[in-house]
Amino acid sequence: MHLLAFYLSYLLPPLVFFSVYAGVQGYYSIHEAIFVFLVSAVLSYARFIEPHLIQVKTTQYQIHPDRRLSKPVKIALIADLHIGLFSGHERQLKQIVKKLNLQNPDIVVVAGDWTYEPENKLVEELTVLKEICAPVYSVNGNHDEQYPGPPIQELLKTALEQNNVIDIEGRIVEFDEFRLLGIGDLWAGKTDMRYMPDLPQDKPWVLLSHNPDTVDMVPKLPTRPLMLAGHTHGGQVELLSETFPRMRGNLLTEIPFVFVGVDDLSPSVDSPPLLDLVQMNFHHYAVSADYEHGCHFSGLPTLFVTGLQSSADDPNANVIYIGGAAANLLPNPECQAFYAEVSQGFDALRNNLDAKKAEMAILGARMLETSKAAVESAETLEQRVNGEQSTLAAMANVISIALTKSLEYLVAWSGTSGEASLALNTDYVPAGMSAQELAALVSAWQSGAISDQTLFFNLQRGEVISGEDTFEEEQERIRSRGLTGE
Repeated sequence: MHLLAFYLSYLLPPLVFFSVYAGVQGYYSIHEAIFVFLVSAVLSYARFIEPHLIQVKTTQYQIHPDRRLSKPVKIALIADLHIGLFSGHERQLKQIVKKLNLQNPDIVVVAGDWTYEPENKLVEELTVLKEICAPVYSVNGNHDEQYPGPPIQELLKTALEQNNVIDIEGRIVEFDEFRLLGIGDLWAGKTDMRYMPDLPQDKPWVLLSHNPDTVDMVPKLPTRPLMLAGHTHGGQVELLSETFPRMRGNLLTEIPFVFVGVDDLSPSVDSPPLLDLVQMNFHHYAVSADYEHGCHFSGLPTLFVTGLQSSADDPNANVIYIGGAAANLLPNPECQAFYAEVSQGFDALRNNLDAKKAEMAILGARMLETSKAAVESAETLEQRVNGEQSTLAAMANVISIALTKSLEYLVAWSGTSGEASLALNTDYVPAGMSAQELAALVSAWQSGAISDQTLFFNLQRGEVISGEDTFEEEQERIRSRGLTGE
């Protein structure tokens, strides 16, 4: 099966060009052509291009937590060569060796998965490794241990020994300022490290393992070891890690997030205030569809003809023509023709429609009519908003509290001082001031019962004065009018 996949892979590049040709000529639809092109292009890249794009990535790491090494050590790590059916051929190995030597490492470590169904001439294929200008240490990977793969342990062992590669699985290599320990493959069950705390701890550890998940099995040591691994073909990505968010250097005591509901700022799910209106709208639509269907189905009059006898000799005698330009001759003097039509006009459906419209109007009005309600923000503000307010006004008050809380977060995060607040308008049905109310207000002002500011505020509220003007601007207009005599 693998051999079949190997030879079929050479059909991928022609398939890339064929998908373009088939799309242009119309053999494939545009969507089919794009799909085949993308799949074949990605597989061609993975099979023939990516394996030869050998990149060198450099990472600096302080292995000793308290002090630096007297002399930096450069360790070159390679892994997952998979020499055999699909990769690891002589040209690729020579490129790897050349790049290793250009880096001038102190040691080279190989984190397993040397092979993938190799041929018996593995010793000859690895001969190029002798050209590496540094000691080479190695451990096996899952493919080297038959997980999956054929039994090639002896073949690989011989090939590595004859090409100066040192197998350090379960062995310790002493260096001046650190120790190198080889760990067996995780899938093969060779990762026992419980003995490590009993070993000398005067030097930091460098661990070489194939599978990065082996790090979970490292016992607690006086110093954190450095683990070098492969297996994932492109590096390791830590998806989950502990993060402690801070605000201006201090740990957050709460998540700066505000829930906004219909009635409060709690995370509970509230019933939508427009739900009744929406359901009534659906019911109105259903009744309206029945009414329109009935009108369409029976709106046109239907022709009935009585007393006309069919004639087998003359089929055209049975044909009735409808229209002003046509004439129908009825041979039977007792024959009658007339139209029948619906006269009632579906009164029940029409009355149902009118009732639904009236009910929707009532439900919509309830969104604006005032009622005793309480808006509470138990999670953010210890206060309760009471009073006469409509459903929309109650929702606006909740949103105002939430926006105010959000602005307070922003103020705290920016480090500025002061208070922040925001209030949405809840005057959805403004009512102008009547003549009687205006006369009473002016009378109270003239008698000194209210101040100029109170008068101005009430005149604005009654929409006598524009809400955009200030008290000072209005006073300036009055003084200007007095000076000009207007």
